[in-house]
Amino acid sequence: MHVIEVRQMVEPGLARLAAENRTERDLQDLDRNLGDLEMCDPKDAPRAAEFDLDFHSIIARASANPIIPVMLNPLSLMPKIKSLVISRVEDAKSSAVEYRRKIIDH
Repeated sequence: MHVIEVRQMVEPGLARLAAENRTERDLQDLDRNLGDLEMCDPKDAPRAAEFDLDFHSIIARASANPIIPVMLNPLSLMPKIKSLVISRVEDAKSSAVEYRRKIIDH
């Protein structure tokens, strides 16, 4: 729950910065990442967790603030937790795809 609380505080501002500063390369990387997630076997939680972490890294880079990737780096050390969440939340993949498509399209 602590991680969720932090994400709820940080991610809206991070998404705003990424939307304002993103490059064409960032959009291409986000689109590739979404395609990879869509093709991922729903039962392959560790791989889906990798795509999730990659997505957040791309958003951090797109913010154009060099402090953000450094600040978020400790969270990337939690792939096992991500994998566990993805494997236990029935619609985690479909929800992630839906919300990421909205981010990319806007």
